[in-house]
Amino acid sequence: MLIDARRELAFRNACRSVIDCALHLYAAETDPQYLTRLKEDDEHSRRSRAKRHLAVNEGRLPKDQASVLNGFIKRMHGPKQRLQVSDIDSPVPRLSHVYREISADALHVSWTSLHRHVFKDKDGHVHLTLEPKVERDELEEAASSLALSLLFAMRSLLIILPEISVTHNLQGMFMKYKNTYKRGLRMLHNINYGT
Repeated sequence: MLIDARRELAFRNACRSVIDCALHLYAAETDPQYLTRLKEDDEHSRRSRAKRHLAVNEGRLPKDQASVLNGFIKRMHGPKQRLQVSDIDSPVPRLSHVYREISADALHVSWTSLHRHVFKDKDGHVHLTLEPKVERDELEEAASSLALSLLFAMRSLLIILPEISVTHNLQGMFMKYKNTYKRGLRMLHNINYGT
């Protein structure tokens, strides 16, 4: 739908979220320390936000609110380790690579992302494009990683929660999607070769 609406960059961003999910599920499946790392990451983030809020509002917060925030910061016992999604080791390193590429390109201000949105025309005028075009190979890479991530995430999910397979008959669903996929390939072949 996003590609049909010519929102190709938004499609790449959505793919990043699915890759993110797949990597987290794999870590949950294989790393016994994953939940501890996830909790520490959350504590690190909450502590950082509280410290920043205190610093920005120094002298303006009511004393009872400042006291609650200071108590919260002290209970967190100092810095915790961040959980970097791109550092999760997986048997499919390509997912981490694509995750980092899309992140650098589209999800926060970076030289790479600005370069995509801002360009000069032949007369030297600078233009800002809100929905820049994405190269075909970039879209194919994102779509391919999206599909791989969905398979990868489902595999991890079935290992973590095997009862899902019984409840939802995933094998039956897979066979239906396989038929749909084959029908789509035939249609593409007919379009490409005019048959």
